[in-house]
Amino acid sequence: MGSLAPFIKVLFLEANPKTQTHLRINKEIREVKKTLRSAKHPDRIEINQLGAVRVEDFTSELLEYKPRIVHFSGHGERSSQSESIYSPSEKSGHSRASSTKSKSRRKPSTSIKSEGGLIFEDEVFVEPESEEEPETNITKIVHRLVPPAKSEVLQDLDSPVECVVLNGCHTEETARKINQHVRFVISMRDEIPDEDAVIFSKYFYQALGAGNSIKFAFDAAQKQISDPSLPVWLENPDIRPLPYYEPRWIIASSFISALAIILVRLFGGLQGLEIDFLDYLQTSWSRERDGRIVVIQATNEDVRSQQEKGETVIGSFSNKTLANLLEEINSLQPAVIGLDIYRENKLNPAIPEEKELQSLFKQDNIFGVCKLPEVEGGGQNQPDHIIAQAVLPPPDISANRIGFSDVSMDRDTVVRRQLLGGFTDEIRGRKDCDTDQSFSLMLANSYLEAQNVQPIALDNQGDQICKIKFPNGKILNSLHPFTGGYQGDTGMIGGCQVL
Repeated sequence: MGSLAPFIKVLFLEANPKTQTHLRINKEIREVKKTLRSAKHPDRIEINQLGAVRVEDFTSELLEYKPRIVHFSGHGERSSQSESIYSPSEKSGHSRASSTKSKSRRKPSTSIKSEGGLIFEDEVFVEPESEEEPETNITKIVHRLVPPAKSEVLQDLDSPVECVVLNGCHTEETARKINQHVRFVISMRDEIPDEDAVIFSKYFYQALGAGNSIKFAFDAAQKQISDPSLPVWLENPDIRPLPYYEPRWIIASSFISALAIILVRLFGGLQGLEIDFLDYLQTSWSRERDGRIVVIQATNEDVRSQQEKGETVIGSFSNKTLANLLEEINSLQPAVIGLDIYRENKLNPAIPEEKELQSLFKQDNIFGVCKLPEVEGGGQNQPDHIIAQAVLPPPDISANRIGFSDVSMDRDTVVRRQLLGGFTDEIRGRKDCDTDQSFSLMLANSYLEAQNVQPIALDNQGDQICKIKFPNGKILNSLHPFTGGYQGDTGMIGGCQVL
């Protein structure tokens, strides 16, 4: 017993050669379509009709259309070894057994062994005097369905055929061969009157259109014809049933799945995977070193060396060493110099070393740093509170050349965000680190201005909305607490930030 799909594609093959008795195949397909239109679920079954079908047409149509049911309507022929339970004299009217007209002989002669099968359009058989072995209908259709090199072709399709209906006389032998590779096969054991064949198809698809199984539809159609013993039901239990999905459930399940993924991603459920992939992309390619940038690092050995000389080290450099270093750098005529060193104490011009350094700090191309206070959210209806005080800027460097050096680390202590500025006065602290731009942004803009290029502008529109305007006219929106799957540290989200 097999459950029928909520939506089924049927490949309806018609073959009614002129050399054979004329069949009312057009009436059959017309009755089937009429029945389906009046069914409870008219869109349950889709029929692709292929008329005057030849053997070579079948495979291409099968691969292109990918049906679940293949229906053949036409003439059948029994093999020379089988015996009919009916004699021709017992039949009246048209039947779907092959019969040749006097003007054309399409069956093999009695001297050639016939294996039976289906009669397609333009079949040509080998004449008796030929030395070649004839290829009969059954061989042709089975070879088309089941090539010798790959006998599981029907099962190996992307959408395998589940049922084959052979609505023609003497098709049982063909059905048994096909049943080795198709789960359900329906055939006729002997001659079936044309009218009964039409009735069988009509009630078979009527039952399918009402939502019943293939077996139920077979039983229902079998009862409607004059001889219920003619239809043969074949089922291969070794072939597993195929899963079926109704289109509306596919749409609904796809929508639910997509919505679930969006919600999971929105609340950071996929953040770990996405961040790992982002880190991989950023480290997977080699970047050429930018020759326009020189980084000078003070190591622990440098600090100890200054201390051994009796110099007082403030941060990483003593006043004397820093002054000498700036003089050396100035000789290279740099566009901008950035001092990423905390120096909160004012220089004393009465001391020669500090006076020299104070003079250097007045240069327009030298920038210093300060640090914003660290603020922690106080929760609902609670004010934020400061957990780390700000670090004051160097008093001897002009305020318009001071940028904050803060970075924002994610929960895994990795820095992925660049803080550019645009923070509120409460976060900035008017009396402490009173600057609206980051140290790195100030250096970049100073360099751009030296090259006569418009600097990067920040447009803070409030409510955590900030736009970053680049010299080429492009605008980049800042990160906010819910930027796609990236959550970051929502307590630090604010101002203008980029990944």
